[in-house]
Amino acid sequence: MQPMKLKKKYSLNNTVGVFGDWTEVVTCDGGVAIGFQLKVQARTGGDETAVNDVNMLCSHSIREFTIVNTKKGTPWGKWGDRLICPLMMAVCGIRTQVETENKPGMQNY
Repeated sequence: MQPMKLKKKYSLNNTVGVFGDWTEVVTCDGGVAIGFQLKVQARTGGDETAVNDVNMLCSHSIREFTIVNTKKGTPWGKWGDRLICPLMMAVCGIRTQVETENKPGMQNY
């Protein structure tokens, strides 16, 4: 089975929060995303940031992959384990959850 070749780069957003900035789009140049790794800040009891960076694992062949990152993540948090798709499968979507904006002085825990 040959991977699909997209002629254009697309971006789809369902919800965008009020905090943070978008970085440039990063793609698996000539390959497909086969996994990812998240940098997550644990609960602190104060200002929570949750996911602060992501590494995409890009496959260029069955035995080779590279790590793609924007290099613009925050310093907070620790890298979790790499999650990799089963052999001959690839990432086809990412589901996210965005916290709504809090009223001044309020925190969601």
